[in-house]
Amino acid sequence: MKNYISFQRWRKDEKLIVHLQIENIEPGLRIAPLLLVVLIENAFKFVSNFTDKENKICIQIYTKANVLHSTIINTRERYHANVNNNSNGIGITNLKRRLELLYAGRHLLSTKNDHDIYETKLIIDLT
Repeated sequence: MKNYISFQRWRKDEKLIVHLQIENIEPGLRIAPLLLVVLIENAFKFVSNFTDKENKICIQIYTKANVLHSTIINTRERYHANVNNNSNGIGITNLKRRLELLYAGRHLLSTKNDHDIYETKLIIDLT
């Protein structure tokens, strides 16, 4: 995941600010492959490209007991909000299906569109 984020930073404009915070990861906990990458890909895909203000992605991942918490926030331009609402992106659709199959009743996926910020939270009980 860190390599993917480094690669995306390299591809994007130098004005893009990326904060990555991974901490308190309980040893021995296992998560299905590539679940979080879908959310991180979307943050880079839809991050704003403002010329007059910050373009930012914040990624926070941590565990508390046996529960994985992840929050991914990106600035976005308003026209992307309309595109997202009318789109059935296969990445998110597949993610929801995988979560239901692998972590039925043990996960929460939520999104929030707020002005020029898009936030995704994913919480998974890994017990």
